[in-house]
Amino acid sequence: MFLTFRGVCPLLFFDCETVVTLAMSVGLSDIPAVTAAEAAEMLGVNTARVARLCRDGSLNSWRVGSARTVSRDSIGCRLITKSGAGRPRRASAEA
Repeated sequence: MFLTFRGVCPLLFFDCETVVTLAMSVGLSDIPAVTAAEAAEMLGVNTARVARLCRDGSLNSWRVGSARTVSRDSIGCRLITKSGAGRPRRASAEA
């Protein structure tokens, strides 16, 4: 069960008899991140591709003013699961 109250997220653990509450406050400035241009360089793509990856949810990002900021963790995940170049192949219909 997750509840949010004014930026504090209490986390409740139920163990039949014991209830432990852990509260923490985290802001976007606490998340390691880079600019879209830096993300593009790290991924070996252009900034338009980074914007598309952010839009489709492949990269976690947010805006600070007019600048896009990308989470370093999502870049690392993208590098690990990066597909090959080009358009994905169609699934072959085997009869």
